[in-house]
Amino acid sequence: MEELDRRQFLRRAGGAALAASLAPTGFELVRASNASKRSDPRLRALARELRGPVYAPGSRGYERTHRIVNLRYAGVDPLGVAQPETVADVKACVRWGHRYGVRLVPRSGGHSYAGYSTGRGALQVDMRRMAAVRLDGASGTAAVGPGAQLMKVYLDLAAHGVTIPAGSCPTVGIGGLALGGGYGLASRRFGLTTDNVRRVGIVLADGRHVTASRGKHPDLFWACRGGGGGNFGIVTGFRFRVHSVRDATRFSISWPWDEAEAVVRAWQKWAPHAPDELDSILNLHTDTGSPHVHCVGQYFGSTRHLQPLLHPVTRVGTPSVSMRTQPYGDVQKWLAGCSGETPSQCLAYSPERFAAKSHYFRRPLSSSGRTAIVHAISRAQDLHRSGAVILDAYGGAINRVHPHDTAFVHRKELFSAQLYVSWGSHHAEHSTLKWLRDLHARLAPHASGFAYQNYIDPELASWQHAYYGSNWTRLVDVKRRYDPDDFFHFRQSIPPG
Repeated sequence: MEELDRRQFLRRAGGAALAASLAPTGFELVRASNASKRSDPRLRALARELRGPVYAPGSRGYERTHRIVNLRYAGVDPLGVAQPETVADVKACVRWGHRYGVRLVPRSGGHSYAGYSTGRGALQVDMRRMAAVRLDGASGTAAVGPGAQLMKVYLDLAAHGVTIPAGSCPTVGIGGLALGGGYGLASRRFGLTTDNVRRVGIVLADGRHVTASRGKHPDLFWACRGGGGGNFGIVTGFRFRVHSVRDATRFSISWPWDEAEAVVRAWQKWAPHAPDELDSILNLHTDTGSPHVHCVGQYFGSTRHLQPLLHPVTRVGTPSVSMRTQPYGDVQKWLAGCSGETPSQCLAYSPERFAAKSHYFRRPLSSSGRTAIVHAISRAQDLHRSGAVILDAYGGAINRVHPHDTAFVHRKELFSAQLYVSWGSHHAEHSTLKWLRDLHARLAPHASGFAYQNYIDPELASWQHAYYGSNWTRLVDVKRRYDPDDFFHFRQSIPPG
């Protein structure tokens, strides 16, 4: 059966490994005869203060490092790229930004849907060199650098028989994911990524480095768990609670396309109410071939115990079912679409043009809502577009957290829907985005009015409420306290008032 999840939209086979882009430390000049005229003296000044490298436009290091996953923003070129290696490096970047009046843009994995991990004329602070994963077995926690990509985190921890809940796209950076929430196929059992954060190290707008926890800077700690990346400072490290796990059972179910509407009806009644140990994603999608509907997930238990739990969906239509119990790291590679690959191959991707929107749902979709999804995917196939509706099951441990206990307010939802499109040619952008906007509008009457901040959407009206709901006022208060001059800002950032 064909495997498809967010990885297939964000990564294509043959991409260059990110690890290969790391160059020796130091300042890399434009390699041209007039390099001295074209290189910016401000970047030279920064390079003298950093242990990590600084890359100037036109250099090979700059071209390798500053690109982000979404090619829609490929032309948004920063002034330069700094790759800190230490907390002192990050503090130096903040001081430098104040000195020269240059905005800083933190980058963890470069997956910002709206391109917010780059900025024209800004300094991109690329955290990929601060990516260590260190387990402390005595405390049941792990220290993880913000630039660590998810597959590295999974495999490093799985080698010790533990994990943290996170997403399935292997090249996403843990920093942005955890700050905005972090849904994955262990979340119904262990909570969101952000729910498992115990401490956050962060460099503030005034250049101080603080550790935020329940006992120190508790308001900042609260805001950093769901308030989104890039709002309050540059995170230099996380301390996560880890969970013991050796094996898991991964499963895949596919149906003929003419059964899609019935599958959605059954899945939405089953998935949010399944046992915590069982999590699933339902994908309705089309690429170059015919439309497909399939469900993927994982279960913390055996295939024998899983089979009866799947009956509410496997008795619908004529499904094809596969399941297999494997070591946990292997399950994560399968979910990411890189089974049989080396870790470095799992961390390879090819950027592309894409756009996404999202909705949350507190009640099951009616017949008209389900039909809208099925019709939209069929229409995308007729238009020869790559489109998907990806339904993520909530409930379980996610919904047992009070909406005000963290900045992540979405604790009463049954499931989310990510609406995703990608295209190859500039000529296809207008019609493709129209498809996306139309589907988003058609589903709005069925939705709760909220959206997932990690699927950040620059077109979303009333995004303050959609992302943060009743937590918005408190987030603004925290911003005012820790960044009163709005040093860290972007188009949809939290303001200090």
